[in-house]
Amino acid sequence: MKLRKIIALFLALACICAFTACSGKNNDSAQEKKTASDVAEDTEGKTTSDVTENTEDKMTSDITEDTESEAATVTTEDAENEGASSQKVVYESPLGYSLTYDSELFSFVEADGVDSFICNALDIMVYIAVQKYTDMDAETVANGLVLQSGVDGLEITEAFLGADNAEAKKVEIVTQTGGVKQIQTCYVIALKEGTLLVEVFTFEGIPESIDLKLQEMLDSFTLK
Repeated sequence: MKLRKIIALFLALACICAFTACSGKNNDSAQEKKTASDVAEDTEGKTTSDVTENTEDKMTSDITEDTESEAATVTTEDAENEGASSQKVVYESPLGYSLTYDSELFSFVEADGVDSFICNALDIMVYIAVQKYTDMDAETVANGLVLQSGVDGLEITEAFLGADNAEAKKVEIVTQTGGVKQIQTCYVIALKEGTLLVEVFTFEGIPESIDLKLQEMLDSFTLK
């Protein structure tokens, strides 16, 4: 079975290389600096709940897009977790990070420049999403999240994220929806070029096992 996967992966990579050789991309468009109020508009239009359509067509195993300079890398390995089989996937994103997730519990979707790891074991939307801002610094993005939230007295705190303890600005937004408390935790990380936003969206009272998986994913986060 592993041999078939390796052969299939090899053929897929060969097709990608042939495709990229035939079609070049030119993405050298310039972008203007945005204010915090502009960020609020941008982030409002790019929440993961808006990019979860066509999940079945965009699973990790179906990722075929590549660029000349960088590409996503996916590594899978079987693991035993407390006697139950799980499928761990190490995803190396062209956005400049890597993250390990359990493909038995989470589905990967990439849309509109947003990487989403969506829990498929619950009837409610629980996910981790990552996106990159090339034209805004971390402070601007964090302030934009505060403005977008509409929550009074919301604070931006300093935090660390992932295996390498990446410095981040943390914004936690807690709201009530239908009597249920939803929690949106955002980590804003300054890069050499641009800013990375890691968003965790969950609800109070979800199974502890899912909560632990989300934390494991965050702990595995590494900047490339």
